[in-house]
Amino acid sequence: MKILFLVALAAFAVATDFAEEDGVLVLTEDTFAPALKENNFLLVEFYAPWCGHCKRLAPEYVKAAEILLKEDPPLRIAKVDATEERDLAEKFGIKGFPTLKFFKNGKDSEYDGGRTSDAIVSWLRKKTGPPAKTLDTVEVAKTFIDNNDVAVVLFHSGVETDEYKSFMNMASVTESDVQFAVASADEKFMGEFGIAHAPALVLFKQFDEKRNDYTGDLTSEMDMSDFINSNSLPLVIPFNQNTARKIFGGPIKSHLLLFTNDNTYEQTFSSVAESFRGRMLAITVDQSDAENEKVCQFFGLEGGSPATLMIVNMEQQPLKKFRYPGDLTVEGMVAFGEEVLSGKLKPFLKSEPEPEENNEPVVTLVGTSFERIVLDAEKDVLVEFYAPWCGHCKSLAPKYEELAKIFVDIPTVVIAKMDATENEVDHPDVNIRGFPTIKFFPAGENKEVVEFDGARDVEDFVKFIKAHAKSFFDLPEDAAGVEPNDEL
Repeated sequence: MKILFLVALAAFAVATDFAEEDGVLVLTEDTFAPALKENNFLLVEFYAPWCGHCKRLAPEYVKAAEILLKEDPPLRIAKVDATEERDLAEKFGIKGFPTLKFFKNGKDSEYDGGRTSDAIVSWLRKKTGPPAKTLDTVEVAKTFIDNNDVAVVLFHSGVETDEYKSFMNMASVTESDVQFAVASADEKFMGEFGIAHAPALVLFKQFDEKRNDYTGDLTSEMDMSDFINSNSLPLVIPFNQNTARKIFGGPIKSHLLLFTNDNTYEQTFSSVAESFRGRMLAITVDQSDAENEKVCQFFGLEGGSPATLMIVNMEQQPLKKFRYPGDLTVEGMVAFGEEVLSGKLKPFLKSEPEPEENNEPVVTLVGTSFERIVLDAEKDVLVEFYAPWCGHCKSLAPKYEELAKIFVDIPTVVIAKMDATENEVDHPDVNIRGFPTIKFFPAGENKEVVEFDGARDVEDFVKFIKAHAKSFFDLPEDAAGVEPNDEL
């Protein structure tokens, strides 16, 4: 018996002898399989020590590990240095850092949650347990509410009721960092949490007004979900790497953005945000933060720009942006927002200045000249939408220049180009997803745009223009080896 006990003890020691850093298991080729065997559920981060995104994730990952160790039963998370454990990285198809994979009974799947501790904890709880935690006592309920940024609790009249079933269904499919719980609507809970009538749904949060009470139909999963989505984010959200997923992944696609370098307009913007709660997300973007440089450039702003208000709807393609031209007053910004939502305003288009001279064979387009040149009913216009850094665009440039020289003396055909990283257009058929994108706008009042998808050589370009042009023209006999446009 003593021998059996020692063998069991030794086996236990081997099975649990994993290196740790701040509560996170540190796995290698030798310990990876044993860790999966010992943990039915295991989230693993494959990282590189030099990776900036990995460094930003690290403190959130450690915080998540600390919270998950307190679960009943505890949940473990782990990490693997993919630059050292190359065989493991190759086995699981790791191509970028950090990559997080969730293992359930040894089988892996992709982690598609957020990069904050709350998001990681919420995602794992939903994957490993019931959609809502049962709160047995007032003390447990208080701890649950205090330990989560957003906690949604249904105080119910029984597990067989329609509201309980609807709530659990809604919680099981909700993809957010919100934590869900249920509690019996008995006298002690109702008195402690100020519940006047049962059943009741309450959203508790650590910001803004601290609490929101649902007054809608407790059997409507959609209405409950809308209520949670409208109230689970701060009234004003600072834009950063941690909040980006909540902003872009949320159900509210109209965004009110204040680009600023300080907190001068903090109170003013909060008042504006209150007017659009549930209709638009109010977001502040710190222009002085280097990590926000790209988003500022996307909206045509530089780091030192004065405070600027923009509105964008993420569902519209091509993306439409609206820039507020007035003073940053509550009244002015609210009126502007209402006009945008009602569809009364034209979008703001980023544009470079128009060139003083535009006499080259390839005509240079900018945002403000696009409509005047390209939508001219008398002209057939071929447009290359390019990016200055694009290698394919650079390779195309001499051929495109040669093409333009062929048509330089034909006034009804325009060969043009536009830097799509610095200029925008409001046209339903211009939605640039890659570079170069080449589109043909035939002459006529209602131009039916044709996208060029042939070989990027001069002869194919000429044949394409001949096939789709609406104007009559003759080409020189030696133009790229093609015959004159006799049939037009």
